[in-house]
Amino acid sequence: MKGLKIIVLICFVLFVLMIVDVIFGFIMFKNDSPYKYIQKHFQSSNPQPLYVAQPFLNYINNPDYINESGQKQINAWGLRHNRDIKLPKPSNIIRILFLGGSTTFGEVEKTENTFSAILEKRLNSSISQISSPHKTIECINAGLGAATSAELLIHYLLKYKYLQPDVVVIHAGINDAFATVSLEDYVYQPDYHTSKAIFKNPMPVNRFIRFLSFSNIFTFAIVKTLYREYLKNSFTENPFFTYHDKHIWYPNGNEEKFKTSANGYYNNISELVNILKNHGKKVLLVTEVVDTFHMPIEYKIKLSEGIELNNQFTIRIGMEKSVPVCVLPKSNFGHNLFITNDGIHVNEKGELTKAELIETYLLKILLEHLAYAQN
Repeated sequence: MKGLKIIVLICFVLFVLMIVDVIFGFIMFKNDSPYKYIQKHFQSSNPQPLYVAQPFLNYINNPDYINESGQKQINAWGLRHNRDIKLPKPSNIIRILFLGGSTTFGEVEKTENTFSAILEKRLNSSISQISSPHKTIECINAGLGAATSAELLIHYLLKYKYLQPDVVVIHAGINDAFATVSLEDYVYQPDYHTSKAIFKNPMPVNRFIRFLSFSNIFTFAIVKTLYREYLKNSFTENPFFTYHDKHIWYPNGNEEKFKTSANGYYNNISELVNILKNHGKKVLLVTEVVDTFHMPIEYKIKLSEGIELNNQFTIRIGMEKSVPVCVLPKSNFGHNLFITNDGIHVNEKGELTKAELIETYLLKILLEHLAYAQN
């Protein structure tokens, strides 16, 4: 009888603790809470981080990354491919390098459903009928989540130029809008020195922490003791986004940020295009496309104007540098082509639509490239 009372008491205490834990979770673990994001990270079946720290480049895609479904997403170079890249580049390959952020990387599960992979198949099918001697089109996806034009410029100079691309496609502009207008009273910095903190590899999550993370109270305690730095960031999904409000360029405020040519995106992409052309590369610029209807309200308020501004800068750079610009028309991208409640990243149908729109421009560039090579 005494043993039964002890068992009942233990069950009652566990029940009370469970109720307290649930109530605590409702208070501290709301959907937009950093604790919620960190808890999801603890409970993830895939302990690999998507990004890792890298000297000079700050961060890169984690080489040989495998997603939670067990599919290889990134190769040894940190590129979104299942295959490795041959160096030096074989003479029968025309290599197209795609630079951009997560909209280039692709938020679809399978690498073969990204627009760059789709383009590789379609372009090879078209070129095989007209190229002699036979050439193979190789599309390399160097998309990097959260990358601004600053990362695109630096990563090309220090890394991707050694892949010897013949054509470079630049599809960017959204993350630069984050870097310039995302915070109240944030003063725009043309050199982007305030855009990101130095990336630190996340602390590995062992089985014990993963087990404890199923309790909200224990998760809270672990975060407070081991992961405090994650709580200081404005973008808790991407802990390396840390903004510093240092009034250097515009001491009187940020009211001039849209009126000046000292725009980081414009300057960085212009310089990148200059470098590519000087290296003898063909260049294609591609504007961003978003769905403000499905875009989270905080993004819509803070980003839509900046994204459109950078699209206009993309078109302007194309005119100034005499390089083609593929403008992705909003009319071609209905609500059903975007990831639900996202508004920035497209789904598989959206990736296919991007590929179809970009294909015409790349075919023209490839035909010019082949004609020049034959002469």
